[in-house]
Amino acid sequence: MERDAQMRTFQLTIKNLVRQEKMKNILKFVNKELHTRPREAVRVIETLFKQRARNELVCVKNQFYNRKQMLDDLQDGRGMAKGFYQALFLTRLGPTLNVNLTFTCFYMPMNFIQFACQYLREDITKGLPDYKAKAFRQIIRDLLIETEHTTRNIRYKLHGFGRPANKLGFTPRETNEETSDVASTLQEITVEKYFEQKYNIKLKYPDLPCIDARSGSTKRANYLPMEVIKVVEWQRALKPLDTTQRARITNKSIIKPDQRYKEIMNIMDFRDFEKDPYLKQLNIHVDKREMLQIKGIHLLEIDFDYKLSLIICFSARILNPPEIRFRQGQGQNEIVESVNIGKWRIGRNRFYRAPEIKSWGLIYYGHHPNKQMNKTINDFANQLPELLRRKGFIIRPDLKLVPIIETSNIENSLTEGSEKGWQLAIVILNTNASQSYNDVKQIGHQKLGLRTQCIDWKTLCINMDKLHMYVENLSQKINVKLGGINSIVCTKLALTRSSQNDLFMFFGADVTHSTSSTDRPSVAAVVASRELTSSLYAARFCERKLLIIVPHSDHIYCFVSPTEYPKKGRCSIEIIKELDKMVEDLLRVFAGTCNGYLPNKIVFYRDGVDEGHFEKVLGNEVNKIKEACRSKFLSC
Repeated sequence: MERDAQMRTFQLTIKNLVRQEKMKNILKFVNKELHTRPREAVRVIETLFKQRARNELVCVKNQFYNRKQMLDDLQDGRGMAKGFYQALFLTRLGPTLNVNLTFTCFYMPMNFIQFACQYLREDITKGLPDYKAKAFRQIIRDLLIETEHTTRNIRYKLHGFGRPANKLGFTPRETNEETSDVASTLQEITVEKYFEQKYNIKLKYPDLPCIDARSGSTKRANYLPMEVIKVVEWQRALKPLDTTQRARITNKSIIKPDQRYKEIMNIMDFRDFEKDPYLKQLNIHVDKREMLQIKGIHLLEIDFDYKLSLIICFSARILNPPEIRFRQGQGQNEIVESVNIGKWRIGRNRFYRAPEIKSWGLIYYGHHPNKQMNKTINDFANQLPELLRRKGFIIRPDLKLVPIIETSNIENSLTEGSEKGWQLAIVILNTNASQSYNDVKQIGHQKLGLRTQCIDWKTLCINMDKLHMYVENLSQKINVKLGGINSIVCTKLALTRSSQNDLFMFFGADVTHSTSSTDRPSVAAVVASRELTSSLYAARFCERKLLIIVPHSDHIYCFVSPTEYPKKGRCSIEIIKELDKMVEDLLRVFAGTCNGYLPNKIVFYRDGVDEGHFEKVLGNEVNKIKEACRSKFLSC
């Protein structure tokens, strides 16, 4: 290269910083020449399988949905979409493509006022009080929204709510086209007047609060009227479904095997992997004709009711059903129930262990009740004690359940019950705000240490004619909250190489990452059985720097975790770094309720780990579990 009248020679070195994976390792694993599963290579191929689908369909992790389909409206601002699940697994038979049907709820793409009316199930055009707006904000914060009044749709994240459009004033800024300087007009104007002058839009609901919309990581608020905003389509809705919605989705999602097979094959035809340009580059082929074939196994064809069916024969171990033990009648005799047409018959039995209720109360919270509502409340209060006695609860005949009517402040009634020494507060909720449930739990459990059982007013009214069936489910929750045992499940018959002296402890762990926020931390949870019957449990939660320990009792302990999360950006960590502390503390709880004995068999269920992270999570967390066991066993 000639530079400054001088010839200089430079050496160019090209470094390949991309990790390379050998596809031959997959064949070596299938041929048993390689014992370690080549997960990274499988992950690369799986990414190629998903690439074209990501370009054409709505992708949520391993789930895909046709963006042209109409959502099944659930009448609360959400709709159900039908899609398919696709994942690649490596087995000893070779790479296997797993395809199945899936159903997920998404927010409906509609005007924000219409969305809020359906979601809150009330007409907000008549007004949205501050306390309801605050509760609504907690639910839908970081929801993606977009403008409808501009030439092009501008997307924001919902950060909160401000003052009404006819009261919120600001100073508009104007841009000088010659100098591109932003100047202030020095004249304050309301949002309502601004939209009328700027966009010639006369707001229909100027009394509604404006939306505090944020763009990207900026902290500057953009206050927009609700009626010029709509919800961005294809955002997952994680709010739990009510009973009616669950029944509706169940009817649509439960499909007969032959119909499911046909729909899966239709998906395979639609995906048409043989024409996938990404797979062609690696000469990867998918033969859907081998879907029902297993190597080395013959397919048998039989005639059953004049219909041809295919049966696949393979070796398998059939697990014995576990025994479920209850108490029978008025005595303390045990009864073992068995499966009857796929169901456990538990209605006629008493709980294995039920507590004695010495003090409790019933609180009605919500709209002021009329005469008919008071009758329903009193009927429920009179029938509940006897229905609980049938399940084994010990309740004195003179211990009446007197309802307390509360229409303004639920904390006052809960505080009164706590001062009276209630073991349980049954709270009937008749409010439109979903925050009421959270308030009851936060005040009762965290502030007062009072156990609570919430009941939805509408659900109670529907079930008053069949109250005994409704209390069947309700009593199970109450019994566990008061330290009772509903039933004993004997799993030793179904487990391999188990003896009568084995002490089992069951764990379950998962990590939840917030999907629509860049500033909310991930939350890890570990749940474990805490006694010999595996009927009672304890939970541990880990969030950012704090390891929040929530025992089965009413106390809460906090420990500082050594994990440092980045202050800026987003880092979703699937590995539970504090797992050793959480497992060690759960082992302590187990030993405390089992006369100092520790388990010699641990069954650990781990959710939320994909193929690419499996080896890392397995290696890290198994070592953490071993460290916790060594620490606890050596200290005993």
